[in-house]
Amino acid sequence: MAVGTVCENVGILEAEVAALNELLTVQERVVIEQSAKLERYADGLERANEEVKQFAYIVSHDLRAPLINLRGFTSELRLACATLDSHLAVTLPHLDEERQREATAALRQDIPQALEFIEASVARMDGFINAVLDLSRLGRNELHFERVNLHDVVQAALDGLAHQIEERQVRVTVGSLPEVIGDRTAMSNGTGRPPSSSATTGEGSPSQTCPRCSRSSAGPAGRM
Repeated sequence: MAVGTVCENVGILEAEVAALNELLTVQERVVIEQSAKLERYADGLERANEEVKQFAYIVSHDLRAPLINLRGFTSELRLACATLDSHLAVTLPHLDEERQREATAALRQDIPQALEFIEASVARMDGFINAVLDLSRLGRNELHFERVNLHDVVQAALDGLAHQIEERQVRVTVGSLPEVIGDRTAMSNGTGRPPSSSATTGEGSPSQTCPRCSRSSAGPAGRM
């Protein structure tokens, strides 16, 4: 009787062990299949990252070439303006008073200001190109965290948008901004979008930190 019970228990245990072995075999097969999928996904991501890196490099190179030309021609224009300015004193007496004002303003104010806008835009575009290259390498490079003065970041963005701001007669007010810890390049990438002429959001509460714009009878006004 006891022997029969033992044999019966042994048979049950053997069946349970066989079931466990079968379950382990199935789980091992699933793990192998999932591992193979993960490897394929990893290979795909690596290829995609390499393509993005190559694309960013090519685009950055193609975009930087016109910037070099802009810098060169801007310098040529400054030299030409200096030459014209040296002859201005001789030419002005032959013009009436209104034309004297127009010629002086154009040569000593309008053109230099336009050249400053061009140079600021070129510098900002060059920064964006470098940012594209940095973003293409984010998978390999770590972000460089440092203390960043937000006022400097905002001011750099406003300098790059000076032409659009003046053209649209936008008044920008920058409040008190703190220093933060962050990656300067990554933070700069989020600034510099042209102000929208249709932005009509309300003033909001004084504690609101996001940029907001309002329109009044005197023209559009932006506050940050």
